[in-house]
Amino acid sequence: KDGIALGMHAANIRKTAFGTFHPAYAHALSVLGSCYHSIGRSYDALELLEECLDICEVAFSMSHANLIPNLMLYGSILRVTGNLHKSRSVYKRALTIHKKNFGDGNEKQRKGMEDQLL
Repeated sequence: KDGIALGMHAANIRKTAFGTFHPAYAHALSVLGSCYHSIGRSYDALELLEECLDICEVAFSMSHANLIPNLMLYGSILRVTGNLHKSRSVYKRALTIHKKNFGDGNEKQRKGMEDQLL
């Protein structure tokens, strides 16, 4: 629970320093969302990851590798909150981006992503 307070503080600092459309702020939102998700507050994490992805999809190309970890986290949150169809779609998008950027390299990471689709 200490991570939540620290994550909120970091997000506020980055919001003030960089603004609400900067990837640094998006990263802080992702970390805060991950903290919420890790303590079972996945519904609180949903909005944070959606805002994070909205920022990243403007800041980076739609197939940029920086989207992959945020998509994987978002997919996990969607799965836990019962939105299985959307979760699967998000995981597939992450896998597609991974393959586009890295081909079939990093077999272990790719396999872990594919396992999320089962």
